[in-house]
Amino acid sequence: MNLYKILSVVIYLFSFAFAFIGLSSIQFEKFCNVKKPVQVQVLLFAFSMGLGYLIAQFLMMFVM
Repeated sequence: MNLYKILSVVIYLFSFAFAFIGLSSIQFEKFCNVKKPVQVQVLLFAFSMGLGYLIAQFLMMFVM
């Protein structure tokens, strides 16, 4: 049971990093207010968390 938890955490972290790298190539400054860069970074972080969760769920369906 502990191996399942460790493997799922690793998959979630890998998926988050993969999503963050992918989404960082999008220029969110074109869509958002450039005067508030912290909020754009928070938006990128939130999108990465959401997309990373979806990727991890997809991968865990096949792995486990």
